[in-house]
Amino acid sequence: SSRWLCLTYGDGKFVALSKDTATVSTDAVSWTENAMPVSMNSGEPLAGWVSVVHGEGKFVAITSDFAASTGSSVAAYSTDAITWTQTTLPASRAWASVVHGDEKFVAISTHYPLNNTAAYSTNGITWTQTALPASVGWQSVTYGNGKFVAVASGTAIAAYSTNGITWTQTALPSSRSAVDVTYGDGKFFAITGSTSQVSAISTDGITWTDITLPYRTYTSVTHDRGTFVAIPGTSDRAAISTDGITWTETTMPTTLSWHSLTSGIANRV
Repeated sequence: SSRWLCLTYGDGKFVALSKDTATVSTDAVSWTENAMPVSMNSGEPLAGWVSVVHGEGKFVAITSDFAASTGSSVAAYSTDAITWTQTTLPASRAWASVVHGDEKFVAISTHYPLNNTAAYSTNGITWTQTALPASVGWQSVTYGNGKFVAVASGTAIAAYSTNGITWTQTALPSSRSAVDVTYGDGKFFAITGSTSQVSAISTDGITWTDITLPYRTYTSVTHDRGTFVAIPGTSDRAAISTDGITWTETTMPTTLSWHSLTSGIANRV
């Protein structure tokens, strides 16, 4: 029992992280718990290990501590998702999201205070600080078709990069609270977290178009095997689409504050 904050798939394993724990599964059914190198129990509900990704033969995780005015610079890596080694990000921030693409890891930070800090690493161990084009609440970063794409909440600002180092500002169609972005089937899709039906889709990560979803407060979106899936917070309804344009509702097994979504060979989780 914990507040699980992030989820990923790699090397035949699903990995979920909470404030101080990693749990691993090969089938998304049976899970084994392991300790993370640092406990992020600050009392802030969303403080903890907030994002994890697999690439370059290892799992890489970042932390956020919204309750600490100085933020956090703690990160970690593991080759098996069982034994984790602590490492350090180049600045203390409320880090929000990490992704792997183009043989590098890219991490972005968010609020408290608003900032434009990002970082990249070729091995998930040693990080170099870089900058996003605006100081806003960056929430999520993804990679696809040769581009890193990042979105922010409370603003129409987004950004893209071909190398994860130098970023160019672009814009979603209108101001919204974008909380997650994914890539699949030749499209980037940014999900809206506020109680709105409007999200956005792009074929190049630069020019975006409004898309209407069933009315929910969504928290996470992913793509796998021809289907986009978006999950809501505190609801038993999710949304699915085969093209990212036309969406229909489906039913979750119970009403909970669903927070993170990933896909893998065994099952979607």
